[in-house]
Amino acid sequence: YKVLEMCRTRWTGVWKCLRRLEQLRQPIRQYCASKADQCPAGLSHEEWTAVHQLEGLLFPFNQVTVALQHEKYPTKGFVLPFVRMLIRKLQRNNIKCLVRDEHHSVVGDHVRAPVANASLLPMVKATRADMLESLRKRYPTWTDDLLVASVLDPRSKKKTLDVLSAADIRRVKRAL
Repeated sequence: YKVLEMCRTRWTGVWKCLRRLEQLRQPIRQYCASKADQCPAGLSHEEWTAVHQLEGLLFPFNQVTVALQHEKYPTKGFVLPFVRMLIRKLQRNNIKCLVRDEHHSVVGDHVRAPVANASLLPMVKATRADMLESLRKRYPTWTDDLLVASVLDPRSKKKTLDVLSAADIRRVKRAL
């Protein structure tokens, strides 16, 4: 593994960078300990905690990005359910972070446990609030084509109908 550079304009790029830092935590700490004159500080406990929590916060965004970037099948019908899912996850009282052992090594690539809102760093809470506001600004209402695509796609129809308002259902009926 090598450390990745972050792409500030893409949440998935930031997630990949944080994920790699999580994976390289022990080697980085060992290197900084062995090269104290060249790497005096390393990351503090709070900075490692921020990396850990932000990785957990961004993980669902990576999952959605991967699901929507497929070229072999249409994905427009998934946009509405996925955005609503992301909003719900950002509104929860916890985030799911990677589980680490007593040596702070990641236990498994997909083993996650909830971290309660009270335990989140203020910076992580502020980031979550900014992300939630950003999603709400980008998707204040749904266009008719997204609503229709979500309802007509058999893979997303049930999830879409479960979250649509009565007004959205009327709009779909009018569009069809």
